[in-house]
Amino acid sequence: MQKNSGNDRRILVGKPFEHPWRLTGYLESSTPKAKFVGSGLLVGKRCVITAGHCLYSEGIGINFARFFPGRHGSFVLWQSLHAEIFLHPKWYKEYDDHYDLGMVVLEDDLGDKLGWAEMHAPTEEEILKSPLRISGYPYEKQKENEPYMYTMHGVAQSVKPHKFYYDIDTSAGQSGSGVCLEDGKNFPTSIGVHVTGCQVEGNSAVRFDKEKLEIIKKWIKLAETIH
Repeated sequence: MQKNSGNDRRILVGKPFEHPWRLTGYLESSTPKAKFVGSGLLVGKRCVITAGHCLYSEGIGINFARFFPGRHGSFVLWQSLHAEIFLHPKWYKEYDDHYDLGMVVLEDDLGDKLGWAEMHAPTEEEILKSPLRISGYPYEKQKENEPYMYTMHGVAQSVKPHKFYYDIDTSAGQSGSGVCLEDGKNFPTSIGVHVTGCQVEGNSAVRFDKEKLEIIKKWIKLAETIH
């Protein structure tokens, strides 16, 4: 991903282990051949929404994932291994970037301790008029190979049926971060998942709509049956 500002405007979250920052976490995963880092957002007691490409790409799925909510460098209060992975079928079958969504079902009920974010399918007007915030774990900000959470708020620049674009700085490692409304009342309410960066259109998220939220809610319900 590419930042769309000449000056990096993200700021370090000093206490990511406090609410609501701790709902965002550092996600590390691997296949037999490679390791990956990303970000994710707790949306249920065992459920983390993230970008599909953090979990499956080029026909290869991960075989290991661990989620660290509110991690601050080597300071780790909570962590959990994955128990299951879900992918939007249009990402899994077609790599359609309009559906670049996935979910990590955790082994542990971290949401019971930490809470979780709400999700909302916004109208175009809501996206354009609402201040937005993205928090996550940029790889370039690591120190001594330890991850730190950075955050920035901003506004949307344009909206399409399945994606929206914004003037908020991001970089590799922030894929999977929740894009949350920040109006003092709904935060943290996620309206999409950060997936890509672009110098021209702006950095972008997959936009939640009714169909996507129905699938996510099915994943959350299925997670209750996984042990």
